Amino acid sequence: MRKNIFSVAVCIACVALFCLPAASHAKRGMPDYVIEKSYGDNNTGPALLIAFATNYGSTYRVAEVIAEVMSAEGYRVDLHFAKNIASGELDGYDAVILGSSIYIEKWHADALAFLDLHQDALADIPIAYYCVNGLLGMNFEGKEDLVEEHYVQPMYELYSSKFVPKDIAAFAGAVDYRILNFKDWMMLHLMFMPRGNWTDYAAVVSWAYEVSGKLQ
Repeated sequence: MRKNIFSVAVCIACVALFCLPAASHAKRGMPDYVIEKSYGDNNTGPALLIAFATNYGSTYRVAEVIAEVMSAEGYRVDLHFAKNIASGELDGYDAVILGSSIYIEKWHADALAFLDLHQDALADIPIAYYCVNGLLGMNFEGKEDLVEEHYVQPMYELYSSKFVPKDIAAFAGAVDYRILNFKDWMMLHLMFMPRGNWTDYAAVVSWAYEVSGKLQ
């Protein structure tokens, strides 16, 4: 019995090592381009925080596009990791957008922790959310309804006794097996998740213009 288990384990490891792209092909984990930065420093409009929680950068790429639109609309925009915003640091902002990847069927833990930490402050600041997920990149009927039911609507109820987001959007994300850590690489392979980048940036731009007015 032990011999059989060992043989199976060796086979799985060999397949994984054979299929896993070489480490030289790409850096695994958080890409180097994911950095905190500001837009529209010379603008005189509202101060906007875009707090993002991402594992591999897709949510950040969406945040960058939103930041460009919002700064063009007159906002002064700061792009920060959600986990880096300490208690009391929302005081200087007039509005917040929270962006999160969907990881193992849930909003990123850093995004949820952000809402929990700042729930009192957000009672006085307009906020909108967006999530980035691979489900919308897959080809099957009814995926939009699933995303709405599992990722969007429940977030309207979270902390609803204190605040309700002005809007929540969901965008398709990307899967790049070259940069995944081994655990995520194996998990997505077992889910038969295809690789690709499905983000509709025109939809992101459209939503950013729409939410710009809702946050003022």
